[in-house]
Amino acid sequence: MRYRNASASKHRYEFGTATVFVSSPTTMILDGLIPGKFHCDIHPAGGGPVVKLDVTDFYPWRAANTALETYKKMRYEN
Repeated sequence: MRYRNASASKHRYEFGTATVFVSSPTTMILDGLIPGKFHCDIHPAGGGPVVKLDVTDFYPWRAANTALETYKKMRYEN
């Protein structure tokens, strides 16, 4: 059985309003050719609850941007 190194598959992207942690999918074989499902944890800069989203995209940095846009839309709708 193969074990995945969790620290190597997690990326951190810092934006002005939040920090987004992105976990890469385990099935990612061809980076940029087949979209994968990324698990994103959004930590607001001013504190507050952590929001968890699943985003389907090609790259982790694009998944972080998409998750942050979705978070902003969710926050402004309430």
